[in-house]
Amino acid sequence: MVGKDKRLLSALEPILPDLQKRGIKVWVYGKVDALPLPAGMVQVMTWGVTSDPLPKSVRDGVIMDDVSVYIFTSGTTDLLEAIEKQNAAFGKFFGANDLDGLKSLYTEDCRMMPQGADTLIGNHVVPKVMGGMRDMGATSCQLITDEVGPLGGSDDTVYERGHYIFGKADGSELAVGKYVVIWKKTSEGYKLHIDIFNDNKA
Repeated sequence: MVGKDKRLLSALEPILPDLQKRGIKVWVYGKVDALPLPAGMVQVMTWGVTSDPLPKSVRDGVIMDDVSVYIFTSGTTDLLEAIEKQNAAFGKFFGANDLDGLKSLYTEDCRMMPQGADTLIGNHVVPKVMGGMRDMGATSCQLITDEVGPLGGSDDTVYERGHYIFGKADGSELAVGKYVVIWKKTSEGYKLHIDIFNDNKA
């Protein structure tokens, strides 16, 4: 049984004939936007509809001793794409020295927790903090996500763990470090609400 992520389904499609020869059934759990499904895959439940998730027509021939493998993305693929999109915007704004653009990526009541400083409250502090990096010689910023997922059973609040690279005009690295971010979903998409970051070297 697999989750509904279209990239996962596409990755499985080339090996479906071999799976079928081995008597392996592929069931897709959840509503799939890109229908019809590849031949050999069976959708067993429509997301949000109360029904038997495995109808009798699908269960026929399945016994308790059969091996089952369940691959489920739990929505994290969509979250990763959303967060990486915001991180790309961050890098673009920083590279263009657009401090107001950077400010717009944060919630109004955000918390910034930079290395060696007190917690700074409110997105009005973002231009000062990021402007300080520009003053130190940084001309680029790359944010690389290592892990992302929902908090509290909802994607309204999302955590991200990653690392960053501030680069100089000559291509060298000014600062390399790691960060943890709490994102909040807003009417304008995800925004940074809590931003904790520190360099690998003091």
